[in-house]
Amino acid sequence: MKKRILISANLYGAGGRETHLLKLCEALVDRGAEVTVACRVAARTTPLLDRAASIPVRVVSTPFAANPRWLRLSTIWALLIWSFRLRSASFDLFYTFEHSGFTRFMMRFIDPRGKIVLVRAGDLMTPADKIDKQLLLPDLFILETEMQADAVRSVCGESFPVLALPMLGHYEQQPPRRMRASSALRISFMGRFHEDKGIFRLLDIWPNLHLQNAKLCFYGHGPERDRLQKEIGSRSLTGRVLIKGGWQSREELAAIFENTDLLLLPSASEGLPTVLLEAMAHGVPFVATDVGAVRVLAQAKPDVMVVPNSNDAFLNGVQEMVARIQLGKVDGIRLQRFCERNYCFAELTHRWLDVLLNDEFPPAFGAGSAGLAGT
Repeated sequence: MKKRILISANLYGAGGRETHLLKLCEALVDRGAEVTVACRVAARTTPLLDRAASIPVRVVSTPFAANPRWLRLSTIWALLIWSFRLRSASFDLFYTFEHSGFTRFMMRFIDPRGKIVLVRAGDLMTPADKIDKQLLLPDLFILETEMQADAVRSVCGESFPVLALPMLGHYEQQPPRRMRASSALRISFMGRFHEDKGIFRLLDIWPNLHLQNAKLCFYGHGPERDRLQKEIGSRSLTGRVLIKGGWQSREELAAIFENTDLLLLPSASEGLPTVLLEAMAHGVPFVATDVGAVRVLAQAKPDVMVVPNSNDAFLNGVQEMVARIQLGKVDGIRLQRFCERNYCFAELTHRWLDVLLNDEFPPAFGAGSAGLAGT
């Protein structure tokens, strides 16, 4: 009998969580599972939605799901209508990123013998984030790294069912990458246009870098695109700082990385960003702030830098990385090998399937490591 899986997730476009769900759904269906994705937010630019029919997965949404600003109205619709749309289902496994009253509502569609998997992709848990067991008591809580899992254990207790397992992304084996010997550097930000991602911090830092013939390109989407464009104009950065489109396919993402010499991610809040793993898989160095679990990637030095969360530290980190690139000290092939050794796509996919498709959850493999080789 096919395993029936219900995934509850809001989809905001082409982002780390959305890419993970795309890859995960493809793998689950390929192994014979029936997958339903229920979302109160469903941006049209989300690759999973574009490919749902060909995977195939069933998507349940609301008439208001395309606009995140209507989340409240979308939630009310879901509470009223989804009881009818999902009433005939009895899912074997419930996979959710959310711990709320709405999660409790969704659990009514799970078989009494079914499993509940709660996933958290973000900052380290604090006592303020402690799980209300009356709302949700998961059979398994999956975090991206052991660093995040330890934070959960410190808040919820050592016996809490926690597993460290990185999310999937576009980091299958890529063609060997070599850094260009050129003084005209192509520097990129890739991700959601939101203040927490540090997009305006980059505008503060950029004029002080004094990089000759360098351009900064923002690739992505998000609610603060218009504000970002206005800030670029008001700071007289037009021509040196550009806003580009996002990506939907693996090929589009690869093309962006092919035109990127250095990726910058000055976030104020993160977990283990998928885009950084994807950058390493494509042989692209990065400078990122030491937030969430980003520091576990610092073992890739000298090809990446993780710096303290301040403008001065980030500026110094970018200057140092640019100097390394210009001196030929950054090795894209070495970076790709690191990613393959620690975040092998095939092995991570196997682990996700092992967790979600077995009747009993496996032991907490990988304890003590974020990836596959003790990252």
